Amino acid sequence: MQLPDEKKSFDKLLQDIQASAALPDDMRDVLPDQPKVDQPEVNSVLNEIERSTAQALANDPNALHEQSLLNNSSTSGRPQPALSGTELATSTAIKRPNTFTSKLPGDSAGPNKGRAPGFSDLDQLLAQKGPLGSGTKLRLPDDQLFEYDSDMLQSSAITQLQKLGTLIQRNPKATFTVEGYTDSFGTLEYNLDLSQRRADSVKRYLVEVMRINPAQIETHGYGAAKFRASASGSIEEQSPNRRVEVVVHTSEG
Repeated sequence: MQLPDEKKSFDKLLQDIQASAALPDDMRDVLPDQPKVDQPEVNSVLNEIERSTAQALANDPNALHEQSLLNNSSTSGRPQPALSGTELATSTAIKRPNTFTSKLPGDSAGPNKGRAPGFSDLDQLLAQKGPLGSGTKLRLPDDQLFEYDSDMLQSSAITQLQKLGTLIQRNPKATFTVEGYTDSFGTLEYNLDLSQRRADSVKRYLVEVMRINPAQIETHGYGAAKFRASASGSIEEQSPNRRVEVVVHTSEG
């Protein structure tokens, strides 16, 4: 049997414990039970992403064509890198972020470090005296001229293109054929179109930025042809097949 004084003492002890565990008045409502999200603000951000993407598409006539090819895997037949939710929300149709190529070794147009057999070194050609010989071949040594499945030049290609432009300027009587190649992935038509657009991008830079005579530069896209590595290899193994080559022609050849 519990005595009255004992019950009163127990009730007081319980009240003291509850009081010590309670937050002070000035601390209440600082951390709500559930975080609140301002829905209008979220909608505003999403609307801004859609607006900026639509504006970018409208300002680039080539973007719609390129994006339609990238989005339609049945058209290109090329393996595409998987996007995370963040990448899907922040990417645009104009240029793919570099995170794509860091996850999947991309379809770059140049070889890895080192000179390929049968090709002249661009720096050595610039150092030599006299005109170039007909039939001289070179490969632009930067292995990231273009992002995966794109014909847009990257900033890493500028130095090599400036060297190539200087070489062309020093040989005004020669013509230069810029040849684009791809790996074996994808359809024949898609790869022919991609390789031609890439070769055209190189010429466009040389003509518009370096003021090279357009009559000196010819372009040709060969697509998946003249493989430098096995056409049955993986994406990494076919890196040498994804390239841009330049061939010199003179009246002597």
